[in-house]
Amino acid sequence: MNYRAALTNLFLTAAAAILTVSTVILAPLPLMLLRRNKGRGSFAVGAVIACSILFWFTSPVTVGAFLVAVLLTAVFSECENQNIGYSSAVFVSLMVICGLGILSTGYAVEHFGFEPIEFFRSQVYGAVSQLTLPAGVTVDRDALLNQVPSGIVILIVFTIWLNSILVGRLEKLLGWKAPGQTHIFKSKELRKWKLPDATVWLALSSVAGSFFDIQPVWMHWVATNTFNVVVMLYFFQGLAIVVDLFAIKKVAPFWRTIAYLFIFSQLFLMVAFLGFVDLWLTFRDRAKPKESTIA
Repeated sequence: MNYRAALTNLFLTAAAAILTVSTVILAPLPLMLLRRNKGRGSFAVGAVIACSILFWFTSPVTVGAFLVAVLLTAVFSECENQNIGYSSAVFVSLMVICGLGILSTGYAVEHFGFEPIEFFRSQVYGAVSQLTLPAGVTVDRDALLNQVPSGIVILIVFTIWLNSILVGRLEKLLGWKAPGQTHIFKSKELRKWKLPDATVWLALSSVAGSFFDIQPVWMHWVATNTFNVVVMLYFFQGLAIVVDLFAIKKVAPFWRTIAYLFIFSQLFLMVAFLGFVDLWLTFRDRAKPKESTIA
């Protein structure tokens, strides 16, 4: 290994550690760059070095967050390498992270007396207490606490989506070709992403269970968390429609950036609804140039 390659590996490893401490959600980005461009060996060595440094100088929570980022990167990259499909790669990564998270939580409860409900209650209550709300506006903290499971799922899926998008952009900017992967997800493939048609029944059922008083209470809890996740998934489908339309119409990067800022800050639910009605309106098919027009 030459010095330049060693320094690149060291830089990406340090960036992953720093992003774990600062943003968490972007920690997989340098790890994906390391895995895709330097191979499994460099990725494993970098992960061990960064984990050791974080173990000695930070808290166990930070080390745990970094290990999640490493595991997420490893599983998603292997799924991508096997070309099992973007949805399947995200699903497998989510199941592995959640499964190991449940096992780790159970171990901590049994051996260290960890109280997960009290932990999340303190986090939710602390976050709400720091909010500055208009007069007369209140937040149901217990309702937020009940939606922590869907919040965790949404955070993991959003992290995978964001980093899988950014890694390709950075590689293009750096002129890297991802030699460590035999297959990578292309932008065109992501623009065509859609949920299975049958998801509409899950969406309608979760709406009914969330906004109507149903018994037993646990069914309302399940429906509410399912509704949150389904809304996020339809948002991604709606966003894929918007991005595909921008590509077809060749919208300039400046106007795309402005549109994305509005989408993420103001138009989240509208884009999610766009993804929901795509089952009937098939926006991407309608946006395709007609053969007569091309001729």
